[in-house]
Amino acid sequence: MIEILGHWFAAVCGQNPGHTWAPGGILLPCCQRCAGLYVGAGLAALLHLGLRPRLSGWFLQIHGAFLLTMVPFGFHWVAQGPVLRSLTGVLFGFGIVTFLWLPLSQMIDRSEVRNHQPSLPTAPVPGGSHVPLRPSDFGLPSVFDLRTSDFTPSHWRRQPTYFLILVGMLPLLPIAATLGGAFAAYSLSALVFWGALVLAALVAGNVSLAMLGTLRRLQRLTRPHLQP
Repeated sequence: MIEILGHWFAAVCGQNPGHTWAPGGILLPCCQRCAGLYVGAGLAALLHLGLRPRLSGWFLQIHGAFLLTMVPFGFHWVAQGPVLRSLTGVLFGFGIVTFLWLPLSQMIDRSEVRNHQPSLPTAPVPGGSHVPLRPSDFGLPSVFDLRTSDFTPSHWRRQPTYFLILVGMLPLLPIAATLGGAFAAYSLSALVFWGALVLAALVAGNVSLAMLGTLRRLQRLTRPHLQP
């Protein structure tokens, strides 16, 4: 299995043997930084699915900083060893998954708001028809500001839990790759493969959303305008 993965990852990784973990004497299918990237990406996707942290403000700023760490470390401006290469890869994986997840999360949130939006009272207008009243007509926030999940105690615990798991798993990859045997090699290879699938799926999802948005804009532009 690892040999097959090695052929696949050769297209995206230099696979320098001197920069590749070899638990139990078995080389992983990609280098230390790429292994961290894919393992981090796979775990980040699971955390986003399970915890659904709020993607805004300081949360995005921290993950933007994760992406920026790749500039000095990726261009080798900073001296680094195997552990540091793996850790920066993990952080970069978390950063890239978070920003690829953002458009999909916004689409899911809008869909949930539409599905759970309560029926609003209506008011008569000239001509005998009725129009729905908005919460702002009563001096209340809009329905987008009243999502229950944003105000439950569990919501405010999601970000700390997310970062606690992130910090807790950072040393696990180097430890498993250094002290583990053949089982660690196959387990880490499976996690690397899972992370690569996650990134491919997120990229495909974002490309699909971009194409769909472009088609909708084209439809609006080409739609005939009614003459008054």
